[in-house]
Amino acid sequence: LADGRTMPVPALPIEMAGRRLGRRLDVPRVGEHSAAIAREAGYSPEEFDRLVAAGVVGVDAGAPPVLPEPGAPSELVSA
Repeated sequence: LADGRTMPVPALPIEMAGRRLGRRLDVPRVGEHSAAIAREAGYSPEEFDRLVAAGVVGVDAGAPPVLPEPGAPSELVSA
């Protein structure tokens, strides 16, 4: 939840080899991956900062609103 609390959710009704699938990743917080997505979309740090300042893009309150350096590992996990 936005305040850091957790909440139980129903498990997926999927089995593989007779075993239920467990939780792989937590649901991302609102704006958690905004900087990484903007970087991958080709936005410069200055453009990203302007979008954040204008309220067009939200960022995670716990993360600094700056773009990671090009070549830095992405926070996103490919499925």
